[in-house]
Amino acid sequence: MSTEETPGPSPRATAREDFIKRLFAVTLSVGIASQITRVVFDPSHITQHTLDWTPVLAQWRALLLLGTSLIIVVSSWEGYLNAVRRIPLEDAPRFWIDIFLVFSYLFLTLSSNIYDLWFSIHVLIFLEYLVWDMFRARLPAYKMEIRKNPRRTHQLSMIVTIVWLAYFVAILALKQYFIYFSTPVGFTAIAVAALAGVVLYRRDKEYRWTWPTKGFATLAPLLMLLLFEFLNISLHS
Repeated sequence: MSTEETPGPSPRATAREDFIKRLFAVTLSVGIASQITRVVFDPSHITQHTLDWTPVLAQWRALLLLGTSLIIVVSSWEGYLNAVRRIPLEDAPRFWIDIFLVFSYLFLTLSSNIYDLWFSIHVLIFLEYLVWDMFRARLPAYKMEIRKNPRRTHQLSMIVTIVWLAYFVAILALKQYFIYFSTPVGFTAIAVAALAGVVLYRRDKEYRWTWPTKGFATLAPLLMLLLFEFLNISLHS
């Protein structure tokens, strides 16, 4: 009894995947490495061949966002590999969106000292995820995959992306309109909430959480941030 073999990716799809891999490497080298060099190994921080850590530690916000950016890029790399392994880049639209995405990651790493821009780029990235999902949903291979394994609404990739896009829109709004998140404690809290959002989004993509789990995962960090803001207003009123 013979089984039908799934055809492998075409040479074009393989070349596209290889190109995106190289762009990820550029993002890590140019974005992460250059920013670490800028913050830590600034010539003004070196006196008599000794590194003065005082001005370095003064830029803890940039270092926090830079570390978060590193985790975001690496986790996205893993998610990208899983996605193109299931459905190779035979189509041009997803390939071009991938290029824009990787450059968005590069801008994310380079904006670690421009705080409002850093949080805004998250929203842009999730918008690009959504467009990527929309183009994938039109592919015959994806439609066949859905027919073979029907999914409930909460399991659909596009729905997962929309939920977490809304989460990052809320994060950006909190950062923009509440002054508490400019304080050291508030800034740390909202940066950790952004990191938590990326980690939870990846877990949701992997395990396809039910609606109650999605609701708890998205609302719990946001409610904690609002609680911090309320306590800050109470203490200073």
